[in-house]
Amino acid sequence: MIFILMAVSAQENTYNYLFKVNQENPLKKEWYIGLTSKHMQVNSNSMPGIEGGIMFNDAFLAGVYGMGTSGNFSYLNYNGFNHIMFGEGGLFAGYVSNPDQMLHFGGTIKLGYISLLAHENEIKIFDDNEPTAEDDGVVYHPEIFSEINVAKFLKIRVGLGYSFYVFDEETVLCNKDLDSWNMNVGLIFGSFYKQYIKQG
Repeated sequence: MIFILMAVSAQENTYNYLFKVNQENPLKKEWYIGLTSKHMQVNSNSMPGIEGGIMFNDAFLAGVYGMGTSGNFSYLNYNGFNHIMFGEGGLFAGYVSNPDQMLHFGGTIKLGYISLLAHENEIKIFDDNEPTAEDDGVVYHPEIFSEINVAKFLKIRVGLGYSFYVFDEETVLCNKDLDSWNMNVGLIFGSFYKQYIKQG
C-alpha cells in the first residue's frame, strides 16, 4: 500500500495538463480589441465591425464581436427590396499557434444573431421611416487566419472563412442567399509584448 501511495504521489508531482493553474504556472491572460472588416463574395459587399476578446495561455481565444452594413441586394430577394440593412453580433472562440512569432496562424468560430431591415427606397441612417420588411436569424462563421506582429501593441490579421445563414421567416432574404466565402482583415490592438517581458 505504501508503494502504491508513493507511486501516485510521484505521478501527481509530474502531472501536466492544459489549464494548469498554480503559483509555478499561472493562467496567462491578455485582453485585446480589434477593428475588422468582412468582405463578402455575395455582391462584393463588406461588413465593418469590431471585436473584443481575451487570449489564454498564448493560445486560446474567446470574446464577442459585432458588425453591420447596408446595400442593394435586390437581385437576391424575391420581394425585390432595393436596400437591406444588416446588423450582426455574437460570440467567438478560437486558437492561435505561436503568437510570439512574427508570422503565425490560427482559427476562429463565430456564432451570432443577425437582424435584417429592408426598404423599397435607399436607406438613410437617421431616417425614422419604418422598414418595409424585417427578419432575423443566426449565422455561423468558421475561419482560418494568419497574423503578423507589426509592433508591440499591433497585429494585422488576414483570414479566409465561410458564412452560413439561417433566417427565421425568410421575408427579406432566403436561406443560403448569403452563404459564401469571405475574406476578413483586421487590426488587433493589445499589450502583447508585456507578457513576454514578465516571463523573462
